[in-house]
Amino acid sequence: MPAVVEVDPSLDPFRPENLADPYPFYARLRELGPVLYLPSRKMYLATTHGAVDTALRDFRTFSSAAGAGYPVCTASRGGGVRRTKALNAALVRAPRLTGRLARFTMDRIGGRVLKRDPDPVEAPFIGTDPPQHTNNRRAVQPFFSKDAIEAAVPMVRRHVADLVDQSLSRKTIDAVEMFSAELPTRVIADFTGVRAPTDRALRGSEGIFDIMGPDPALSSCQHAAHALGWLLSDGVADLPDDSACMGRQIMEHGGATGASGSLAAGFDRAVGLFSIWVAALDTTACLIGNMLNAFADHPDQWQRLRENPDLAEVAVEEALRFDSPIRAFFRTTTNDAVLCGVSIPGESRVATMFASANRDSDVYTDPDTFDIGRRSNPHLSFGASIHLCLGAPLARLEATVLLRELLARVKFIERTSPGVRTTNSTTRGFRSLPLALVSA
Repeated sequence: MPAVVEVDPSLDPFRPENLADPYPFYARLRELGPVLYLPSRKMYLATTHGAVDTALRDFRTFSSAAGAGYPVCTASRGGGVRRTKALNAALVRAPRLTGRLARFTMDRIGGRVLKRDPDPVEAPFIGTDPPQHTNNRRAVQPFFSKDAIEAAVPMVRRHVADLVDQSLSRKTIDAVEMFSAELPTRVIADFTGVRAPTDRALRGSEGIFDIMGPDPALSSCQHAAHALGWLLSDGVADLPDDSACMGRQIMEHGGATGASGSLAAGFDRAVGLFSIWVAALDTTACLIGNMLNAFADHPDQWQRLRENPDLAEVAVEEALRFDSPIRAFFRTTTNDAVLCGVSIPGESRVATMFASANRDSDVYTDPDTFDIGRRSNPHLSFGASIHLCLGAPLARLEATVLLRELLARVKFIERTSPGVRTTNSTTRGFRSLPLALVSA
């Protein structure tokens, strides 16, 4: 069995230059091997489609229980367990008072707390293994069923039409402000009942994903802390008084009515709702911004799509593959393992590099080409197996409805100045994306 290839710190995925220009960097990694070892971070890198897909599907060997980010979840240790139990008991006994105290604390020192311990609590979906994960997922799966997503179509169309109306009344737009930030915020507010101002929602969501990488900025920790404190207080307190409200069903009953699983009372329910809300914001914002940027860079593909509007859903899948919203998530080996012929010791952290897998030339013809007619497209942007993204159907709906509305009303998508990328360590998106939409 070949020895693992060790790579030097210049090939650290979290270095600013590699975050800024990732695809040539990923190609370099794949050339070195499907599984590499980065001693400076004490982590393994799964770089190819085969390596990432195998790790995601073998959840017994490549566990999520220590967290899906780079920092190991401290709730899996003695002190973290005791802290979580104490907070959970307080939330069960006095939810409103505990929520207000949590917001007070998070607003003042939460950023420093998360800077010191970026992953202090167990995430009930992305950070658990079966059987707990199975129960937790079943508790909320009905909210994302085919019927539930179909019921959301008129709501999404209404928001999309309004935003496109606004955009076409202007000479230029910031597509992040107009679409990437505003559309997911509106949709998830109607979908869950959690209604936060757009800037708070997006900053908090982006902060949560950024602290999943190493060495997060204090500002990211502060935004994440403020968002969690807000949800535990005002966010939960202001949920609509409606038995059909997703947020209310989760907080009061542990999940959807009639579901075969149930989130435990207290912290599991609050963090479960927070996880759904956060995940639906930044990742969908990145999908929409990356998709519009790809069309601005490839006007031939926009014209092709206008001539063949039935390709809209296929085009969304290609946008997901071409410029993945998620860079990488982590797993931890439960025992000594072999991945693509490479030995990995037990208790090792493994970065499953989604965005690299999506450009693997062993799977995709011309992987660096944006091709909206690509039919064979087993991309991993939403993960795979039991941890396949819960909100993927809603994100696809938002992107597809937006694309169809723009197709009907926009002749050209033109770049007016260079966009500004975020520096997030887990997601890849835009801080601003100036565009001109030329009416059809």
